[in-house]
Amino acid sequence: MFWLGGQIAAIVVAQPVLQLAPDGEFSALFRVLVIIISLIIGSGSMAIFAMYWTVRIEGRTLWDIGLRFDTIGWQQYRTGLTTGFLFALALMMIAAIIGMVFIGSSQSPKAEAIPLYWQNLADPGLWVLLAVLFAAFIIQGGAEEIVCRGWLLTDITRKAGLPKGVLVSSLLFGFLHIHLFFINGSDVSMTQLLIGSVGILAMFAMGLMLAMLAMRDRSIMGACGLHSGFNFFVLALGIVFLRLSSEQESITASMVKMFEQSTSLSQIGPGLVAQVLLAFAVAWVLFKRFGLPRDT
Repeated sequence: MFWLGGQIAAIVVAQPVLQLAPDGEFSALFRVLVIIISLIIGSGSMAIFAMYWTVRIEGRTLWDIGLRFDTIGWQQYRTGLTTGFLFALALMMIAAIIGMVFIGSSQSPKAEAIPLYWQNLADPGLWVLLAVLFAAFIIQGGAEEIVCRGWLLTDITRKAGLPKGVLVSSLLFGFLHIHLFFINGSDVSMTQLLIGSVGILAMFAMGLMLAMLAMRDRSIMGACGLHSGFNFFVLALGIVFLRLSSEQESITASMVKMFEQSTSLSQIGPGLVAQVLLAFAVAWVLFKRFGLPRDT
């Protein structure tokens, strides 16, 4: 419900931007604008709808869904951001190892050095784009946590108990990414069904990990920070790498390419496998160490 409302708001606001593209051709700059505007408006609307429903319709407080804006809450948020960065780095390292072990062995051992264009990092446009993306992902990650680990988890827990709340909210979080089945429109092949299923499994694993973190903190602030930090750093590090490895590619083209790679799965690559394994592992460690609280 909240997700659908956010998507409708994003379409209503982003559609006028699409109409500004000359001759109907979507340049890289316009595509970047559409992506960022849709991300901010869609996610922001979703969070506002969820908070309004919680306070006005259900009569609960924001504290009841894990939003705490005190010193401890902001400390949890900063720790979550740092953890999101470390999680992204660990994911990339594990993906690289998987790639070398299972993919690199079947290819020619001869490797060519990739030239790096360090001067591209001096472009102020790159850092402006990253700053805007950081703000956008702060909103996006926080909004999804407010809905999934805040409102949904606590609501299901009140009605059916904490274990079901964690499981169902994580499953629904995974199915928020059902678009992974339809990257080729209505032409859904068995291969894409398999790829999309693994992608949703990865999101389910992330949902479990974030739920366990929220349970440990008795707050969703750390989960908001981790979610936002992970999404941002994966995209940002990818954009920086593309800028370093290409002398000609523009900043906007790099951003569009990385965004498409992160949202439209066309194969089960090392990164996806690493995300499933790492998220399940962290969720399991948190569960074994802290368990589920007896009272919520």
